Amino acid sequence: MSSQALRAPVRLSRGVALERWAPPLALAAGLAWLMLFDVFGVGRLGLWAMDFHVFHSAGQTWLAGESPYDRSSFDRHYLRGKHELDLPAFASPPASAPLYMGLALMTESGAMKLLNVLNLAAVILLGWITARMALEPISPGLVPASPNVLWYFPALFAFSTFAGTTMWFGQVSLITAAALQAAWYLDRKRRPVAGGMCLALAGLKPQLLLLPLLWFLLQRRWRMILVAGVVTGLLMAYPLAHGGPIEEMKAWVAALQDYRTHEPNRLAYCSVVGLPSVVVAVGGPAIDLTVAAMVLTGILWWFRRRICVDDVPALLIMGTLGLVYGHDLDFVYLAPLAVSLVLHLRSRPGAGALVVALLALSFIPSRFVCQFGLPLLDQWRTGICLVFLGWVLGMSARHAARCSPAPVD
Repeated sequence: MSSQALRAPVRLSRGVALERWAPPLALAAGLAWLMLFDVFGVGRLGLWAMDFHVFHSAGQTWLAGESPYDRSSFDRHYLRGKHELDLPAFASPPASAPLYMGLALMTESGAMKLLNVLNLAAVILLGWITARMALEPISPGLVPASPNVLWYFPALFAFSTFAGTTMWFGQVSLITAAALQAAWYLDRKRRPVAGGMCLALAGLKPQLLLLPLLWFLLQRRWRMILVAGVVTGLLMAYPLAHGGPIEEMKAWVAALQDYRTHEPNRLAYCSVVGLPSVVVAVGGPAIDLTVAAMVLTGILWWFRRRICVDDVPALLIMGTLGLVYGHDLDFVYLAPLAVSLVLHLRSRPGAGALVVALLALSFIPSRFVCQFGLPLLDQWRTGICLVFLGWVLGMSARHAARCSPAPVD
């Protein structure tokens, strides 16, 4: 027997071992990366827990029987922690009160550690739910993804710039993104109670829930929406009862208006995404495309039989971030895009290479791009989002056309 024949089983066993261990190792590496650079802060410069300090101070304000939407009350608690004097606006909805009050019962250090644990769990959950949706397509003709996505999707999300920066800033976007993805998945499973509870949790970021909520309304998911409304009412019960429902809601709306006046939230700022931001970056007027996006969502629903149902979550969130308004951190909501790309681009290596290139560009940290001071270049992520939006919409429509029943003569 030749030496090559003897070595063949060894190479085969190594290949099998690599195939078996590569997925869990990828996830372990992703979580290690996230903890090393975005929890322990290796190589990080400043801005640690920037948003968390706002949430913690808001919780303290509520615990003190005051409203965080009142700037004098909020500023007093915020300054007590000796934070920077450029005070941000607090514009989270009243339904966020239980979460932030709970965090405020702890020291800032302890609460931040708890939030890190919740965010790590959210990354894994977001990846797992996204993988389940890719493994269980509901549109005719779509082939389920490889089971390895159960490992690779959480790993990809852990490696992303957006998840890392979200954790470093002490944001809750990972939690709300996982909740929205869970609502989509549970709606498929016809579990309206659990789905409604997830929808209520996703409502802590209401600006990103508008188009999905409109879709659920058009789909007549009444039980799911009713549960979400009841849970949201319970979550905001304390601030509304204490400050008065009308007064507290008016104060929140005023806080939303104030929120847009701060530099990191202004159109054309480097971390702001959306077509209106691009328009301002090139010297155009400030526009609001919210109503236009809602109309387009209605049109998409009207022609829903001409697209793949599996692509709806991705199309709606890309419509929100690409056409309306958002921040680069909100790109953690693009998890449904992974489902669409895996289902449509399987066995297309050329297209896969383009996806990798676009993802690599979107993962570039903002500080490396914004340092050039070119307003239009600062909006590169909006461009990438719009490219993916058009690409997925085209693939979805073509696949639906191919799989539609032939007309009867």
